[in-house]
Amino acid sequence: MDNIRQVAFGHVVIDDIVLADGRELTGLLGGAGAYAALGQAMGSGRRVALLSGIGADFPTEAATHLRAAGVDPDALTVLDEHTPRTRIRYFPDGEREESPAYGLTHFVALDPSAAMLPQGLGDLSGIYAFASVEDPLWQDLPDLARTSGATLLWEIHADSCAPGRFDEVAARLADVDILSLNRAEARNLCGSTDLTVCLSRLLEHVGVLALRLGSDGALVATRTLVARARPAARAVIDPTGAGNAFSGALVGAWPAATTEEETDLRSPLAAAMAAAALTIAQYGPPPVTESVRADFRALARSVEVALAPLDSLQNGTQL
Repeated sequence: MDNIRQVAFGHVVIDDIVLADGRELTGLLGGAGAYAALGQAMGSGRRVALLSGIGADFPTEAATHLRAAGVDPDALTVLDEHTPRTRIRYFPDGEREESPAYGLTHFVALDPSAAMLPQGLGDLSGIYAFASVEDPLWQDLPDLARTSGATLLWEIHADSCAPGRFDEVAARLADVDILSLNRAEARNLCGSTDLTVCLSRLLEHVGVLALRLGSDGALVATRTLVARARPAARAVIDPTGAGNAFSGALVGAWPAATTEEETDLRSPLAAAMAAAALTIAQYGPPPVTESVRADFRALARSVEVALAPLDSLQNGTQL
């Protein structure tokens, strides 16, 4: 475990997809944890420990996929006969519906926990956590980040993003280094369509905010600076997992961009945009081969990131 410097807490599932034309794609690796860990591995260039409950039926080929990508599956913990499976059906209008094949109770029973952390982990550089505001993970995450020296990125669950929950979220942010969420989640949480208002409110409680803007790209903001990027050039086949891969790559690339004085926001954002672009280019996560890693590096170099003072943002309803 000496070579592991990043950890991802998030579900690993198997996706069974029915496309709008009736074609079926079954047995695809999925889940927020899997997509994020793959992003971390690309962004950091280091091995990542992925923590989640799985079933005894977890496919060997899925573990092989993870290991080849730089993600150590040994921390995946068998807690049930069945690995969570998600049925995803796409419709001609682009909408989709998802349902857990074994029910929500089974899904929750396989939540990741700090008890799954491998023995012998040394100092960590980054932790990714996909969690709700009331997730039991919060009993351990703050201490883990402090004692390991890691940067903690929280990708907040959409269910926690409601105006009435802002104070709960703000209290959690005292233990978080980076908050990652999308445009709709920010507006719901802050009760405003003006994203400059949302940024201002959230940055009172967290030092770094990563805001995903879909086809408009993304931005990463501190209390003084904002970095903004457009999407990397890639065809959109399936957006599933793009936000998770974005967040994973962001925290993966964060340490290399950080000095004692500051973090250069541009290179982590470029890495995050590249990971998202690779993720949307097919159904399921990309097979991370050496050629895909080279593609990732080329994409990251191609992303144009504009850095400006935070107060330069205008027209927050148009972001």
